Amino acid sequence: MKKVVTLASAAVIAFSLSAGTAYADGKAVYMANCLACHGDKGQGSPVGPAQKGNKFILESKDEDIKKIILEGRGGKAKKYPKIPGDMLPMKGKISDKDIADVIKFLKTDLQK
Repeated sequence: MKKVVTLASAAVIAFSLSAGTAYADGKAVYMANCLACHGDKGQGSPVGPAQKGNKFILESKDEDIKKIILEGRGGKAKKYPKIPGDMLPMKGKISDKDIADVIKFLKTDLQK
């Protein structure tokens, strides 16, 4: 029994550490790729909508957010007509791991 508790504790610690790393990596990805349009705290700017408190970020599945990151958003798909620019596609510019990490960051730490 003691061995099972020890293994379970180790698994929880390992998961916590990996999740913390993903958030840190996600913040780095955000700061390198999203900050200029969406703001350092997700507050938005004249060229990009706020990510903090954004209903799409908070309520969408990760796959839906990933699609927007990869494909961008413009033309008929544009959601914020008052913002003059389109969201540029990131396909081929950042890895799947980076996208997963930034989505975790968008849904957690950025919302604090």
